Amino acid sequence: MAKGYRLTASTGIHKGDREYQQDQVVLLKHPRADGCLLCVIADGMGGRSGGRKASDQVVMTAKQLFERYAPESDDASAMLQQLVQEAHIVIKLTAISAEQEPHSTIAAFLINPRGDCHWIHAGDSRVYQFRDEKMVKRT
Repeated sequence: MAKGYRLTASTGIHKGDREYQQDQVVLLKHPRADGCLLCVIADGMGGRSGGRKASDQVVMTAKQLFERYAPESDDASAMLQQLVQEAHIVIKLTAISAEQEPHSTIAAFLINPRGDCHWIHAGDSRVYQFRDEKMVKRT
């Protein structure tokens, strides 16, 4: 049996001086596995040419893949790789169909019910790991 853990999390985004928010942050509890959590930050870029669409696509892809993820049998790192690859493909298809230039960075981590944690990032968004008040890792 895995040791229990407590996660304290909060999110916040601020649009700054823009009329719209291009970034997304989401904390997803697994629908079938207690103690399984996916956290995603998508930093949309492209202004009126699609930054919001790109970050929305990242979050939508994350939700769909996490819904199908089976923590007892699936490879967490492979699922995160798939998230980055599929989101990239969907964003590129959106650019073609909408004639826009959407882009997004991503930082994500997944905690399994056993307590193991896996993370990934693409672009300049980062994942930081702290133990107490000390930073122990940064992507």
